[in-house]
Amino acid sequence: NIKCHDLKHQIRQFRSQGMIDEESLSEMEHIIDAYDCNMKTGDSTLDIILTEKSLLCNRKNIKFTCIANGFELSFMNPCDLYALFGNAVDNAIEAVENVEDPEKKYIGLTVRLVGKFYSVHLQNYTREKVSFENGLPQTGKPDKNNHGYGVKSMQMLVKKYGGVVIALTLDESGIPETPEGRLAVAKKIVETAATYGIPKRDIVVDALNAETKE
Repeated sequence: NIKCHDLKHQIRQFRSQGMIDEESLSEMEHIIDAYDCNMKTGDSTLDIILTEKSLLCNRKNIKFTCIANGFELSFMNPCDLYALFGNAVDNAIEAVENVEDPEKKYIGLTVRLVGKFYSVHLQNYTREKVSFENGLPQTGKPDKNNHGYGVKSMQMLVKKYGGVVIALTLDESGIPETPEGRLAVAKKIVETAATYGIPKRDIVVDALNAETKE
């Protein structure tokens, strides 16, 4: 937001000149940050969810960029929207919090309409190695009985709204080097998705490419 950027610049000038006391300047910065985090996606529920997450990222010094078109999301129940986006962004925040490099404390979210489908793309850094089981990322928390439901919840929402799962042929060892290995991972993903009622026709497999050593 250009206006917020300009106001922050003016506050830095006031601070350097000692024109206003620090408490007042800090309060002004807090108000501007809250305004700067305000999301306008076209869907009121998504606005609330992403504004809340943006403010949380701001407090944790995490850069959160979001390009979201929510004008056609009225078909989704507000609770389902919160389950989908709340779980996704919370997981990203938890991962980025442990990243030491300030440049990598970053979360990027893109929500766009592609044909008749909504595409949701979320990216972030993580310090921990991501482990997979049957094609699904697993929680890194010790208490696995009470954690790890977020991804499963998102997968169930795919089934509920007739969405498509984009499956990456990764497992705990990374990308299998052979086509046979990647096919085996893909089969596991399809089998796991079936337990959630997601048919094969609703799964798009991205076989990726293993890195080759020269």
